[in-house]
Formats: sequence, structure tokens, C-alpha cells
Amino acid sequence: MYRKARMESLAKSLVLQSDDPPCAKDAPRQPEFYEELKKALDNYWCHLNKYDIDFHLRRAFHFLYELYDKLENERDDKHKSVVMAAGRTIKTLKVIRAKLLQQRDLTVQQYFKDYKSKTDPAKRAGLIRDFLSEFSNLLRADAPHWCGLDKAIEAALKKDRSALVQELAGRFGEPLDTCTLSEIAKTTPGNGKSKQTILESLQRLLAIVVREDGLDISDFYSFDQTFYPLQYI
Repeated sequence: MYRKARMESLAKSLVLQSDDPPCAKDAPRQPEFYEELKKALDNYWCHLNKYDIDFHLRRAFHFLYELYDKLENERDDKHKSVVMAAGRTIKTLKVIRAKLLQQRDLTVQQYFKDYKSKTDPAKRAGLIRDFLSEFSNLLRADAPHWCGLDKAIEAALKKDRSALVQELAGRFGEPLDTCTLSEIAKTTPGNGKSKQTILESLQRLLAIVVREDGLDISDFYSFDQTFYPLQYI
């Protein structure tokens, strides 16, 4: 059930004319294209978290809410810094999501037309692979629009954990400072070749942030398995 919901959601997010996270009631345009896309994604199940931006946002918000709940009892500066750092991570994920949706809106109609014009199943399957490659390449950590951010994250990860959280908590603290995020929003997308995606880089950062408050990022997966199918419906 969880796998089905994740596959459908990601496939719909790539074809729907909507900026909202998909739900089960959403009817995709070009259902044939969508069904083929869903089948192709099934082959990438073990790598899905590298590319599923909505999964990363769900997880980041989950921990932010947990941190907010703890604010009632822990109002010290350290805890407030963790909350603010988690918030900066979410802001960055939103910038990435906006970039992906912008690319979808620019390209998906042409893919629909090309798909309809082909009748050979092999050529249609090849077109679907090209479509997925366009988005996976866009997310690669060394792509030109993320490159500066990824290098800054790598440098930040070498810092002391408490110092890193303190820096992240401010709007002008690297690597998720306002200027960097503004530049990403304006940069023309390009392709990368790295096996790691920018989402994985941010995941490492979020893991350090929540660990500073005694939380473990790996705990989210079982939570998501239980509740995401219900949310998707």
C-alpha cells in the first residue's frame, strides 16, 4: 500500500498541472503516459528517496512539528536554534521543489505530444526514460544550479555540530543563507552527473540538526509507511 501510494504520488507530481502534493483523487492528464511512467518508476523503488522531493518535505515538516512540541518544555536558546535550523532546511527544500515544478511546466506538454505521436512501444518506453532522466539529472548534486549549495553543505558538514546548528539558525548563516537560495531560484537549470542528489546532501544536514535535539532521522520511515497511505487517500 505504501509503495503504491509513493509511486502514484511521484508520477502524478510530474504530470499534474498543480503545485500541491498529489492525492489519490487527482486525475492525471494523458493517463497512458502516466501509467507508463508509474511502471518505469517501479524499477527505481530502492532509489526513490533520492528523487522524491515531497517525501523529503514530509520528513522535514514531521521533525519541525516534533521540535515545536518540545518548545513548550524547552525554551532554551539551543532548542530554539534547532527549530530555526530545521525551518531553513524546509525553506531550501521548497526552493528545490519550485525549481522542479518549473521544469515540469516547461517540458511536460512537449513530452505528451511526442508520446502521442509514437505508436511503437519501445519508442514510447524510451521517451519515458528520457523524461525521468531529465528530472533525475536536474537533481544531481553537481548540477550547475545546485553546485555552490552542495559545496557549501559539504564544507558545513565538517564543522562542530552545535556550531553548525547555530549558523544554520540565521537567515544569513551558510550554507542555507537567503542570498544562496535567491541565486538558486534565478539560475538556469542544467544537468549533473553525480550519483548523489542535492536532496541527499540536505538529508545529511537535517540529520545533524535533529540529532542535536536527540532525534533520529531514520525514525521517520516507519512513521511514513504507516501514515502516508492514509494521507494520500
